[in-house]
Amino acid sequence: MPKIKSSLVNFSGTMDDLVYVNSRRYTSHTRKRAKAGSKKNEPVLKQNYKRTAFLNQLASDINGVVGSNSEAHKPSSFYFELQKRFRSQPVNNRFLLLSTLEGMDVHPRYTLGRLKGHHEITTGFTKQKINFHVAVNAHPVEQRQTNCYSFELLLLTWSKSSRSARSQRQLSEWVYLRDARPVFEFSFDRPAKTVHWILCLKQKMGWNGSPASLKAQGMRIVAVGTFDKKEELLRKKTVAKQASMRTEKSTFEPPRVKPKRLV
Repeated sequence: MPKIKSSLVNFSGTMDDLVYVNSRRYTSHTRKRAKAGSKKNEPVLKQNYKRTAFLNQLASDINGVVGSNSEAHKPSSFYFELQKRFRSQPVNNRFLLLSTLEGMDVHPRYTLGRLKGHHEITTGFTKQKINFHVAVNAHPVEQRQTNCYSFELLLLTWSKSSRSARSQRQLSEWVYLRDARPVFEFSFDRPAKTVHWILCLKQKMGWNGSPASLKAQGMRIVAVGTFDKKEELLRKKTVAKQASMRTEKSTFEPPRVKPKRLV
């Protein structure tokens, strides 16, 4: 029988052919109940176990690489936010899973937007290189004991067969807030058979070429890409469909009720 957790709605346990899971880390969900004596061979459970292992591996991989390159900027909640976003996708397509991370700040409090600067990133490819063009349109706002800033780019790449990501990191020179707005060209090696990639950008404030505190920096997953044309087309269709659904929802207006009488 189901076990009551904290209310009449949130509970966990088994009822009929469904298993209810009340998770604090992830959203509550249900799965089909395995038949008696066949848990190891039940297709539904096999699929759940396989998906969980796949998501855990991908989230752990990204969490480890970002953690080792973030200098304590990454909070412990980052891994669970990765899992939450991954579980919003119903399929185990790595590119679609990675696409849910685009625009995600690594730290929910110390975000890239808090620095109030503005830059544009464009991407280019050759057979051996992945290039990023970073053009500063506006310097970040000067904070207490800061007079300069720098960029750090972290690139993660996956091949079709690899389970773990390969990472590369590059840093820009320090830019002083009173200087002209710079344009940077970052060029990374493109490993053989690379199919998926994500780019993290950190902007770090400083004083005379030395980093400032954690509060004066932000790190975000700014771009996600694939070299598989079919996957890119699939993402474009998915984005267009979601935009269409949002438009239909925003323009819908329920019928208006006329007054019964005027007094």
